[in-house]
Amino acid sequence: MYHGIMYNRLKAVLALRGVPVGDFCAQAEVSLAHLGYVIDGKREASAALLARIEALFTAQEWAFIQGRSDTLTAARGAVASPRRKGKK
Repeated sequence: MYHGIMYNRLKAVLALRGVPVGDFCAQAEVSLAHLGYVIDGKREASAALLARIEALFTAQEWAFIQGRSDTLTAARGAVASPRRKGKK
């Protein structure tokens, strides 16, 4: 089953949320190693795994992760960095 997960895009969404990849893997109930193998095409993802992963994202985030959209806005839980005084 083709998953369409693009690792750099997945990392971008997680970074906006402030979620480490390891924590994401725990939420998705998958090891980091297995996720890497799936993304690299060395192992096939089960429908259950893909459903667990997709459920952790909004529809817009999932479309970005799969390359169906090139727009990524602030994700759930994202915290904007405060501006320093004197910086624009």
